[in-house]
Amino acid sequence: MKKVLIADDNADFLNILRLSLEGKGYEIKCVTSKRDLFLSIKNFLPDIILLDVFLDKFDGRQICKEITDSLTLKNLPIIIFSANPYSLSHYELYGANDYIDKPISIPLLIEKIENLLRSKKYIEKN
Repeated sequence: MKKVLIADDNADFLNILRLSLEGKGYEIKCVTSKRDLFLSIKNFLPDIILLDVFLDKFDGRQICKEITDSLTLKNLPIIIFSANPYSLSHYELYGANDYIDKPISIPLLIEKIENLLRSKKYIEKN
């Protein structure tokens, strides 16, 4: 079972994503702060991270950059999301692999997750 770590400071939104993705067979861990995100990366060992651009007074793009600048985490796929489409421009400069606009289309999100997990598996084998 693939593990998805979701970081957003909106509990209702997290609950919707958690239920939707668990229904598709993913193991989900939700966090609402930067501190919990980094603890969960270490303890939960996710296969992919879904990260809000605005997380508990922090810029999720900078958090993404911190993650991808780490030698041990640089290959961890990250999808960032936001209700503000301008904040998603140049997402790749922060190390994110993809982005999705809020409100999130669950079928599109699942497609993006699966594509990244497939490409990650290919990279790890070569």
